[in-house]
Amino acid sequence: MRLWILVFAAGCLAGTAAAQPWSGIQNPAGVNVSLTLVDPHPFRQGELMVIQMQPPEWTMGPPQEQWEVQGVLLDPPVTDCGSVAKPCIEPGRMGGLRGGPPRDTYLNRWLPPLPPGHYRAALLEKKFVITQRDAGGLAMGYADPPQFAVSNPVELEIVKATPEWTQRTIVGAFVTLRTQAKSQESYEAQEKAAEQLRFLDGPDAWRASLALFPQAERTLRQGLENTRDPAKVCELMQARISAPDQPVSSGYLWTLQAACTRARVPPPPQTPTQPLEARISATPPPPAVLQPKVELAAYFQELRAFQDDLWRKSASTLASSLPQKEAVVKTDAFRTLLEYVREHHDPAPPWASEMTREFIAWWPSVDVPSRHSMLDLFANTIHSPEVIPLLESVLDRWKPGNYYEAAHSAIAELNQIDPQRARARILAEMGKPESWLDVRQLDLLSASAVPPMDDALIDALAAAQRPPGWNPRLRMAAIAKYATPRALARIKAIYESQQDPCQPELMAYFVRVDPTYADRVFHSHSWDMHSPPPRCTVQYFQRTPPLAMGAPIEKYMDAYLMHEMVFVKTTAAQQLGRYGSPEALGPLWDALRYFHDWWKGRQAELEKDGEGVHLEAELRNAIARGANWFATESDLRKLEALCTSGQCVGNSREDLAAWQQPILIQFTGYPDGWRGGVAQYSGLDIDALEAKLAQFPRGTSFRVMAGQADPATIERLLRFGSGRGLSIVRQ
Repeated sequence: MRLWILVFAAGCLAGTAAAQPWSGIQNPAGVNVSLTLVDPHPFRQGELMVIQMQPPEWTMGPPQEQWEVQGVLLDPPVTDCGSVAKPCIEPGRMGGLRGGPPRDTYLNRWLPPLPPGHYRAALLEKKFVITQRDAGGLAMGYADPPQFAVSNPVELEIVKATPEWTQRTIVGAFVTLRTQAKSQESYEAQEKAAEQLRFLDGPDAWRASLALFPQAERTLRQGLENTRDPAKVCELMQARISAPDQPVSSGYLWTLQAACTRARVPPPPQTPTQPLEARISATPPPPAVLQPKVELAAYFQELRAFQDDLWRKSASTLASSLPQKEAVVKTDAFRTLLEYVREHHDPAPPWASEMTREFIAWWPSVDVPSRHSMLDLFANTIHSPEVIPLLESVLDRWKPGNYYEAAHSAIAELNQIDPQRARARILAEMGKPESWLDVRQLDLLSASAVPPMDDALIDALAAAQRPPGWNPRLRMAAIAKYATPRALARIKAIYESQQDPCQPELMAYFVRVDPTYADRVFHSHSWDMHSPPPRCTVQYFQRTPPLAMGAPIEKYMDAYLMHEMVFVKTTAAQQLGRYGSPEALGPLWDALRYFHDWWKGRQAELEKDGEGVHLEAELRNAIARGANWFATESDLRKLEALCTSGQCVGNSREDLAAWQQPILIQFTGYPDGWRGGVAQYSGLDIDALEAKLAQFPRGTSFRVMAGQADPATIERLLRFGSGRGLSIVRQ
């Protein structure tokens, strides 16, 4: 130990006497960068090196310059990095690390594996200039010419790691991670153990990491992805896919892909680069113009083919191993395979049918906490009649006290596979005194599919309102949607006998069947915009329109757009945007103009009023993105001119940017399938998407990204556009 202290001290003195390669960098006044090595001692190769770093504070306000950590400097530099021109950076990090309070981290994250020797290390900072461009945002870029700052150096002594130390350290990290954490200290110990195992880059460490999955998976995957020997990691991970005790997540396959790509695919051909400028602005940047690079395009096409083939083979291997997978890892395997099917949008892979049968056989043994998520994922991925017995068994086995979620997933999927069978199940549930059925499931059952059943609906409500009672709100919602006009007198009597005067679901029935009566109820109090509204008002706004929308409730919400309570008019604006008729546009425009005049010249004051900013955004969004009308590019420009807050301006500019032709048609995955979006409209099923496209002028150009939705949906859109005089191209 005394010898090490003398050597280390000699190194420090030598470092003081000899100039570092970066000694020419003079830190500007007031710019201090601190680097401290915690517990300095001779570090074995792969041993964690804990440091405390404190870059200069980074803020969005003045002064209009900031600093970013660019990486670590080394003296002497290594082959890959360490110089000012090429500092060592953390693999996978995009951009610099900004300042903040002192924090502990691991120097290993920044450095490649170092050969034994003595080094000095320091943090390199680069000036980042912030310039105010306009009221909507900021433009940022590095100072030109570049300006740097550097921290104090720390001394590192790296020695060779013995096999005994490496094996002992791997075992210690494994045991720590396998022990259940019960305190903050034990959680921190596990985090440190995962980091240590990550940097012990060798076969024993790889096998230990894979055996620990999914625990600390994110950290351990980083070690596998950045290994010095990707070919061996690739081989090991491929071989372990079918191991009965090996958890295989989607992250596992992504890591396998990263290692195999590094091992078997050469780096891309070099192309000229341009200086990077980062922008934070309410004004979206113009779309990038990509210059054709034939060689680069061919490279990435081959890369994609390699990776797709790797995924197909890995998924097939995993599917074939399902019968042998142990129970504790089977959930991960099914989840990974289902995510693969959802992600790739291909026709069902050859193993899908066998996986379905295996899932059905496995389902009874699934632990209760996992049942809903697994059934939801499975039911929204595999749309096969083979699944119907499983779905119906979930519904049949439900009993009061069970979770509702699994039954709700089952009926939603049954509706996709066999709508007639699903409607029959919902009808049967409506007559039961206790049921998994809830208001949301009524959306699956149209009024035209329900035979006259006034007596049954009214009897079910009466039973629900007697102790012990079961979901009276569901019974009232069923009356709102399905009761006929012949039951009007009885339902009026029920409504007028309620102890609670607020009955939004029954009011939906009157909006649909007797608008005059509904209007009379809504006018049963003074519409005083300066007095607190009755507590029923907001309930009517929130719960009546989803069941029935008509003139009485729409006029009620129109009027309250001018109420002095912000929450009331915000709720009215939201619901009019979702359910209002085109006649609601006039009151919405009037409310936004009034808002604009009220806050004119007081933008700074408005920005401090969170409720006011939210109200303006909801008024604007209702006009711009309303479900039952069409806002043109000209309308969006008028909205931008009326906006006062930065959020409103930003939303308008975002919508306007989406109008740049060819307009992008996008698809997003939802639990119940894919939804489309075009221009400023989103969350549309295919029928609603076509209805919205039909509102664009003939000759409008669109583009749709192949692979974002299934091929049949893309082909349907192309045919629809052709028939409507719209140009829709597939990219």
